[in-house]
This record gives sequence, C-alpha cells and structure tokens, in this order.
Amino acid sequence: MSRQITLGAESPSMAILEHRVRVLEETVTALSKSITLLAAALDASSPAAPPEPVAAGTAHTQR
Repeated sequence: MSRQITLGAESPSMAILEHRVRVLEETVTALSKSITLLAAALDASSPAAPPEPVAAGTAHTQR
C-alpha cells in the first residue's frame, strides 16, 4: 500500500505487473526444477545406508 501511495499516478500498468508476475513464475519454476535435479544428484551420490554412529573416543579405531 505504501508503494502505491508513493508512486501515485506513476504506478506500473497492469500489463507491466502481469509481465513481472510471469517472469517470477518462470523463475520459481526454474528454481524448483534445479532443486529437484540437485536433490536427485545428491541422493544418487549418497551411500545406500547412513553410516553407523561412532562411539565417543573410538573414532581413531574405526576404518
């Protein structure tokens, strides 16, 4: 609301606002796809089972 008051008669047209929304939607879609690909890549590179927790003081004897 404050932005509308500040801009007054110079506020963006409906067409400009609709264009900005479309650009934002495209950006969100691209980011979502990127996150999905990254998650799949991380999942594929992770071991099948999580490593067993190491008891305190025995880390040097493991492996």
